[in-house]
Amino acid sequence: MEPVSSTRDLRLIRLHYFLLIGAGGFLAPFVTLFYKARGLSGTEIGLLSTFSAVAAMLAAPLWGRWGDSARHPRRLIMLALLGTAVFALLRGLQSLFWSIALFIILDGLVTSGAGTLANIQALAVTNGEKSGFGSIRLWGSLGWALVTPFAGGIIQSLGLYVPFAGYAAVTAAAACVLFFMRGPARPQTTARPLPVAPVAETLRALVRDRTIMGMAAAFTIIWIAGMGRGQFETLYMNQLGASPTTIGIANTVAALFEVPFMLWADRLIQRFGAGRILSASILVQAVSYLPVVLFPTIPSFFVSRVLVSIAFSLTTPAYYNFLVNRAPQGKGGTIVSLFDVTLHNGVNLLAAPLAGSIFDAFGPHWLYVAGTVGCLAGWAILQSQREPPVPA
Repeated sequence: MEPVSSTRDLRLIRLHYFLLIGAGGFLAPFVTLFYKARGLSGTEIGLLSTFSAVAAMLAAPLWGRWGDSARHPRRLIMLALLGTAVFALLRGLQSLFWSIALFIILDGLVTSGAGTLANIQALAVTNGEKSGFGSIRLWGSLGWALVTPFAGGIIQSLGLYVPFAGYAAVTAAAACVLFFMRGPARPQTTARPLPVAPVAETLRALVRDRTIMGMAAAFTIIWIAGMGRGQFETLYMNQLGASPTTIGIANTVAALFEVPFMLWADRLIQRFGAGRILSASILVQAVSYLPVVLFPTIPSFFVSRVLVSIAFSLTTPAYYNFLVNRAPQGKGGTIVSLFDVTLHNGVNLLAAPLAGSIFDAFGPHWLYVAGTVGCLAGWAILQSQREPPVPA
């Protein structure tokens, strides 16, 4: 029989993800509409992502180290989430590029740790349980699915400050949920604890790991190629005549497909290993660009969003399981931070302004072509690694 505290924490972390990812459903699909309404160009929108990436890169090692060494890492997550809520409220009041950039930078400094540490929390709660990470992350998909059509409807009625206010309110609620958790804050292992190593030593160990370096190279290419869709899909849909309500519905339909596939991903990882599932998910992601590449219409975006949601559902649990199981003992938070924040945001330094420049010069269509090519290249790199992946 499962301990009551374990069952309670599992329910709470699911609620946390429901609110945390649901909060993103208020802001992420619609924030580029806010930027465009403020007169920003595609290049300027790309630069905002670059500023956020720089801030996150500077703060990520600190957050990872704090998360590994703190007695109460959940308090760090709560602090970061409350900070991002406040900065979102202030960002929505800005009208100039540089004032928006200021709050983007401040937000990057605090949010660089929140997502990574939350994922470590989820892995800690599921450690030794039948439920895997996917069974937690799917609740985030449900939150997103419920929020986005609601957000799109009220944005269309009340204006573009709604995304910021909604995001702040739901994010604050997600932070409050963590206060009631009482179980272990880190994944438990049976291995003998190792002495705490400095980040530089951890980096040297990673550089010697061929499989990890191959994964880093693959995701560098995939992130560069996929940046354009993340930044400009909403604007592309809007150019083709989609309203905020339609954009919200598209996100909802896509998110609903994440729920069964997140559950299925846990079983597939247990059977085949995280590395193989990661490779398969990248192929699905490559295919997800093709409907828009071949037929740039609103229905094509719905199909594309469903496919990318399926790919995301397989990628996310495989990605975190792979990194945590590959990391040196006691360095899971640091390794995930290095990949998920430092490397990812380092890539964004180049990818964000590049995607913005392509959007301004050639339009959004070629961003989808680049996404397909990049995913196939990343998949080929992962396939080239001869060392068998570490099973989850």
